[in-house]
Amino acid sequence: MCGRIKLDFFPELERIFQNIFGIHFPTIVHPPILGEMLPYREITTIHRNQYNRVIAMSMFWNLVPSYAPKFDTKRNWFNMRKESLLQPYNRHLIINRRCIIPVSSFFENKKINGKPFYESNKINGRSVKKKVTYEFKNKDNKLMALGGVFSVWKKDKETRFTCSIITMDPNSIVGEVHDRMPFILPKENIKIWLDSALTDLQTLFRLVQPYPSEQLIRVNVWPGDVQNKNLFD
Repeated sequence: MCGRIKLDFFPELERIFQNIFGIHFPTIVHPPILGEMLPYREITTIHRNQYNRVIAMSMFWNLVPSYAPKFDTKRNWFNMRKESLLQPYNRHLIINRRCIIPVSSFFENKKINGKPFYESNKINGRSVKKKVTYEFKNKDNKLMALGGVFSVWKKDKETRFTCSIITMDPNSIVGEVHDRMPFILPKENIKIWLDSALTDLQTLFRLVQPYPSEQLIRVNVWPGDVQNKNLFD
């Protein structure tokens, strides 16, 4: 799964964006949301609007289907499994409502046999026990593009944009920590993912592949490396 992401601010963000994403820095409809971001909050996304223009705007990170009678966020749709993209409504989203979520990194909590793994560390002389957490970054670039889908929910005069990050089986570096990982678009596929003319489901489905392990760096966030132990033993 992907339940925590981060987008840092860089003074040279526009140059970096155009170099990595291969598209002009998009028009920002809303001010970009920076820092660490969690589900059920607004996050920065990029998509092609109805005028075929690439724009950046904030969306609510937990997809609410357009057919929902009310804006109900009780259902956990902040992640969408690759396997579910072939379901009827989700097919509509991947064909017509694709977006990318620019991030500097994403986080995963370590799981063993599907259960969170906890480790203790000393803080101000007191032992604190928390989930073992890792941060994943791109080895060569400051930004990554997570692939997602979005929905436009309308009721009376209210319109809400909501999104979901696509997840899949992990590559080897993430798989040592978690059994799912977010879909990360390689540089050469970013324009393709944002191309509204691409509507072939099988082609789009084949684009959703694990990112190469050798392109990612894993950093232990909690408990950190101060204990100098192998958490995978």
